[in-house]
Amino acid sequence: MKLAVGVKISSSLRTISHFTANFGPRFSRDIVPKLAINPDILTVELEPSSAVYRTPDPEVAKHFTAVIREECITPPGEVLIVCAALLETGHAGVPPGVSSVEHAFQLDDEEKKAGFLDRYAFVFISLKIC
Repeated sequence: MKLAVGVKISSSLRTISHFTANFGPRFSRDIVPKLAINPDILTVELEPSSAVYRTPDPEVAKHFTAVIREECITPPGEVLIVCAALLETGHAGVPPGVSSVEHAFQLDDEEKKAGFLDRYAFVFISLKIC
């Protein structure tokens, strides 16, 4: 479940627009079944339902919105990558501008970053992403 109840996670207040909450279930129901995708390469995380606080003010609604997603179960031998971690910064004890991935894998110079990509780039291409 993706839930916005005025919670601050990492560096920003997390909200969900009523447009996003209304669109997700329709996209999952009407568009995803028509997509020509190879399920061995990509899995689309479906959103079968959502809830939006009924108010004429979208600035209020975005603080009381939830999106219900299907459970993503990663099969054995596959890896789930949360793409937001590739750009996420601002954690305590981490220098400003250093992403979570750079910090976690100690990618503190260009040689280490290139080596990491050489070693793991095929994983990113061949993953089934949830």
